[in-house]
Amino acid sequence: ESQANGFAEYRFDLGKAQVYARLAARYVGPAYTAFNRAGARFGDYGAADLRIGADFGRFELVAFINNLTDSAGKTSAGDATFAGPVLLQEKVAFRLQPRTIGLTARANF
Repeated sequence: ESQANGFAEYRFDLGKAQVYARLAARYVGPAYTAFNRAGARFGDYGAADLRIGADFGRFELVAFINNLTDSAGKTSAGDATFAGPVLLQEKVAFRLQPRTIGLTARANF
């Protein structure tokens, strides 16, 4: 029902490269799978991503960490499903992707 996003970025020249560091953060407020705050609850989490990159003109290298704090926030959920008295599916929740660390390279041709 509520969300907030923000980022801070710092850029500077280092030799022939323009280097940057960017920290992005977001908050997702609580939500429910049904009206009137009923059903499974999800959301109500914060997460942050970090990028450090160097742009050399034709080439760019970026190191990143997604979900910097390794938040286990629930991004969505589903209620239990019944067919009469038979349980077909348990109540489920889908979580943020765990902390991911990587490197990307880009080239312009």
